[in-house]
Amino acid sequence: LRCAAEEPPTMDVAPHSGVSILPVISGERPRLLDPSVPAEWEFDLSGDIVFGDIVAAATTNAQGCSAHGAELALTGKILLAQRGTCFFSAKALLAQDAGAVAVILYDNEEPTTLATLLKASDGSATPEIPAFLISRAEGLALLAQLGAGATVSASLSFMALEVTHGHPLEPDLPITVNISNDGRLPLSWTAAPLLAAPWTR
Repeated sequence: LRCAAEEPPTMDVAPHSGVSILPVISGERPRLLDPSVPAEWEFDLSGDIVFGDIVAAATTNAQGCSAHGAELALTGKILLAQRGTCFFSAKALLAQDAGAVAVILYDNEEPTTLATLLKASDGSATPEIPAFLISRAEGLALLAQLGAGATVSASLSFMALEVTHGHPLEPDLPITVNISNDGRLPLSWTAAPLLAAPWTR
């Protein structure tokens, strides 16, 4: 958010937020997947963009709820697994233990209605790699590509957005911030009020 002199507040949207499928042909633009539902532990990560080739979970472990065998060669790769059976964070931890740098989960129903991938409440560790949920259709399309022998690469990033309510010259004046990304960027929201007079964030 930027606010100078008597100018109304404006907000910059991060150029990368979510899952992007990287182009095979040089010069083409990445394909941003929408929805790209972030995990709640993304806030604790560095915010760096993660790159890697996508590897599908074994058909006998399609939901990624069991340990991944060495034959999957997940080191430095992004795991693609299906939603279901176990906690999202459990899937991420198992992928992390196998050397994966990120997890892409695809929904087991349409449409995708989740806003955030929640962590297990059983006291288990917090994953140190990002995870996003994409639509079932996109996930099945990726599975088909990988099954046909294609190499599919992706980037994953999460950029939290902050909106400041209040104006330096008139802190009590209500304002409205309009946001548009022209339909080009997957955009996810989490509201976390923090009071700090004369600002409310």
